[in-house]
Amino acid sequence: MSGRWVVGSVLLVALLLSAVAWWYRMIQSRTVLGLWGPQVAMRLERAEPVVVFRLLPADMNGEEEGDGELRVIGRHRYLFGDSTHLSGRRGFLHFRHALVDSAAYDWDAPVPSEPRWQYLLRFGTGTDAVELVLSAKDRTIATADLRRLAVLGPVAEKMQQYIEGSLDDAASLRPAAKRRHRE
Repeated sequence: MSGRWVVGSVLLVALLLSAVAWWYRMIQSRTVLGLWGPQVAMRLERAEPVVVFRLLPADMNGEEEGDGELRVIGRHRYLFGDSTHLSGRRGFLHFRHALVDSAAYDWDAPVPSEPRWQYLLRFGTGTDAVELVLSAKDRTIATADLRRLAVLGPVAEKMQQYIEGSLDDAASLRPAAKRRHRE
C-alpha cells in the first residue's frame, strides 16, 4: 500500500512542477509575444532553414560593389555579403531561444534612432519567411520592415560572436569546396 502512495506522490509532484514550468514559460514569453506577435514568434522558434547574411553598407553614389542583393532598410542601403545556414549548427537552439526570451531584451532602454544594421536573419523560405535585422553594436533587433524594434541586453554581443563564428566557419570551407569541384 505504501508503494502506491509513493508512486502517486511522485506523479503529483511531477504534474505540479510541469504546471509551474509551463506558467513560468508563459510569463517569460508574454512581453516577447507583444513585440513580435504570435505568428512571428512561432516562426522564430520553429522555421527552417535559418540563414544569416552579413549586411554591407552600399555606396551612396549609386555604385554598388559586389554581386550581392541590394536592400533598403530604413534610410540606408545594404548589400548582402557572406551568408550561411545556422540551422543545425552547434548552439543554434540557444540562439533561437534567446530571440523569444524576454530576459534577452533590455525593455527599459531607448531604441536607437538609426541603427547601422550588420546582419539579416531569414527564418524560413518563400512568402512565409520572417526576416530580422540585427545591429550588435547598437544592441538593436527589428523586423526587416522596421515595424517592430527592440533593444537587446548583453546577449547581443554573444549573438554577434555566434554569427561571426558561423560566417567564418562557412568562409573557411568555401575554398575547399571549390577545390573539390575543380578536380
